[in-house]
Amino acid sequence: VFNFYDKYYTAQNMTLVLVSDVDEKTAKKYIEETFGKIKHSQLKENFVPVEPEQKAPKVVILEKNFEGTYISLGHHITNFKDPDTAVIDIIYTILGNGNDSRLNKKLFEELQLVHMIYAESYTPKDRGFGFIDADLDSKNIKVALREIFKEIIKLQNDGISSEELEKAKTIIEGEFIYSEDTFQGIARNLGYFELIGDGCETIEKYLESIREVSIEDVKRVAKKYLTLTNTTVGILLPKKEKVKITEDEIKKILKESQLTPARMIRSGGLSPSLKREGLFSVLTPPLFQERGAGGELFTLSNGIRIILQKNTSTPSVNFRLASLGGALLENEANNGVFNFISEVIDRGT
Repeated sequence: VFNFYDKYYTAQNMTLVLVSDVDEKTAKKYIEETFGKIKHSQLKENFVPVEPEQKAPKVVILEKNFEGTYISLGHHITNFKDPDTAVIDIIYTILGNGNDSRLNKKLFEELQLVHMIYAESYTPKDRGFGFIDADLDSKNIKVALREIFKEIIKLQNDGISSEELEKAKTIIEGEFIYSEDTFQGIARNLGYFELIGDGCETIEKYLESIREVSIEDVKRVAKKYLTLTNTTVGILLPKKEKVKITEDEIKKILKESQLTPARMIRSGGLSPSLKREGLFSVLTPPLFQERGAGGELFTLSNGIRIILQKNTSTPSVNFRLASLGGALLENEANNGVFNFISEVIDRGT
């Protein structure tokens, strides 16, 4: 630990980001009195070997004293500066970011195969990694993996709608705007783009690259990176359940998924092997029959708007109270007031 600290936590390897209303002269003086005291030391060369290209699917199964079953399906993807990174971020947003993502609607709401599923892309300075993670019952592992691959292949073959694309762009840009709602968030973004990109000005370039992603870009990049040979599957199994599943079984599922005819995927048809796994036992009438596309909207006498949407996929009730606010509606006099309210409103104050 000390060796690691001495190697990387040096003045030459540090970048300080300060976001404040303190004037520049005062800020520099304070920084010199504090960080300026750190001794200068030569940064040791850091050799990071290039990972060889993956040429075959990999499967890792770990059986321990876990309380639940967890699967993670990963792909090697781009680094931050790669022109395809914006497309990668769009793809993983469409697949697994939020309740309306393809994987959540299919595996969680419709088929009820998982307790939770999401997708995320990580694109650092070196080559990154995209992953799809799910929490589920061990009996559903094989079926769930097939369904995940079906959604990936549908994305590659059929692409996405213009509505999906615009929604994904809005989500990414909206999350970025929300992250800048505090000084801490602004500083984090400035530091990240300064170190990983080519300076703070890269922020607007990244957002512009998101806006320029096309439907054809999504199909092209999905076919390039979300392939069978570039797939790694990790499975965590609870030891007490004594689940019988092998690496060869998982690899066979992956290969079968790649060979599934496109027309079968588009029509939602099932192969004999899927029927043998008992998928029909978990299929239920579409839950969306019980609710409109956007739920029922009505307004109380005091002006509060209510959106009521029935969803029987889980035996629970969730609600959220949302109000317009944040940095877009603040000025210099009251900057930060919405963040303050959000921090204290649930504390009985």
